[in-house]
Amino acid sequence: LQDQDNTCDVFHRFQRRTGWCVRKGPSIIPGAGHGAFIEGQVRPLQIVGIYPGTVYHPGDPIFFQSIKNSYIIRRSDGTSIDGKYKGLSRYMYRSLAGRQGSGQCDETWLDVSRDDWHARMRSVLAQGQLINHYDPYYASKATTQQQQSMIHPTLDDEAAPNVMYCELDIDETLPEQVQPLLPHIYYNNNGAAQHAAEGSPLCTKSIVLVTLRAIRDEELFTDYRFVAIPQGTT
Repeated sequence: LQDQDNTCDVFHRFQRRTGWCVRKGPSIIPGAGHGAFIEGQVRPLQIVGIYPGTVYHPGDPIFFQSIKNSYIIRRSDGTSIDGKYKGLSRYMYRSLAGRQGSGQCDETWLDVSRDDWHARMRSVLAQGQLINHYDPYYASKATTQQQQSMIHPTLDDEAAPNVMYCELDIDETLPEQVQPLLPHIYYNNNGAAQHAAEGSPLCTKSIVLVTLRAIRDEELFTDYRFVAIPQGTT
């Protein structure tokens, strides 16, 4: 994720160690706004992003946050993650983070609209909210051959998208210094306590982005309609 003292260098240091990093940039899909781009080369089945946001257990109030909000993703267990970084969703995440105490979670992902966002980030992987839905129609509207190659080298619809959402339960026995770098906060911690009382391991309900094939210097695209369900807890 990152060393908290030298944020400016985090992307360079991460890329030196892994051979790749994810950066924000204007999407090559017309009107899509921001996109997430791989710099370097990534192998298949590699985690390249975390979907950040407030975590809601089934039954938690989420009606008002959900209005005109396409950033809410629901897991198979009924848990929802709100990855919107604006409006009421932003206020809710900030408020919950303040209530639980400074430094208990990563809040820097909320500042994605800032020009210096990459210099402020605490976690290089907390960019899952930037990844756009792959649409063959808009892909065909890319204006240059270079833009088309950044969507997919052959524009082969059967090979797109290049990443997928995947449910991940993050074991809360992680080292103490790592926990504050996770870009999640629970709306209601009582749900986590009930989960533990039922005999299940205490964990953070998350969603990550996993590569479907080798990727080199391309924009990342996913299918918003599909979330994979792996076996086991990490």
